[in-house]
Amino acid sequence: MKNPTRAEKWLFTWGIAGGLIGALLSLLALLVFGVTAWTLAALLASGGLIAVAALAYPAKSGGGD
Repeated sequence: MKNPTRAEKWLFTWGIAGGLIGALLSLLALLVFGVTAWTLAALLASGGLIAVAALAYPAKSGGGD
């Protein structure tokens, strides 16, 4: 497998960062608004962003089977 490009590293870094920021904001919204479909959807979306970034990067760099 080839080493990750600069763009792939950038997408991984900001995918994780964006996912964590989204998760924190979603948890804050959960505290403020309670459990609603929108707050749960936002939490799932940010978790999905982290999962995609974390799973895609090791596969590109040759590790993480």
